[in-house]
Amino acid sequence: MLRFLPKNLILWGLLQSMQRGHTIMYFHPIDISEGDFPRIGHNRPFYWLIKGKIVEKKIRWILNTLKEKDTEFLQLNQYRQMSE
Repeated sequence: MLRFLPKNLILWGLLQSMQRGHTIMYFHPIDISEGDFPRIGHNRPFYWLIKGKIVEKKIRWILNTLKEKDTEFLQLNQYRQMSE
């Protein structure tokens, strides 16, 4: 969805989720990759073309906005250690 939805809508969804409890934001490395997608299949949807710097810039904006709201960030392994 990072490639398809506007950053404000993604941020809104994250904030809604965070009000309910712990929230995980995941993106695949190919979302921010500058490389070409594999040449498997034909007629890929348009959103497959949106990636790289465009998505990276969106992710950075979302994370910076969350930092301004004093959001606590953890890596998954840190969270797992806390719950053991």
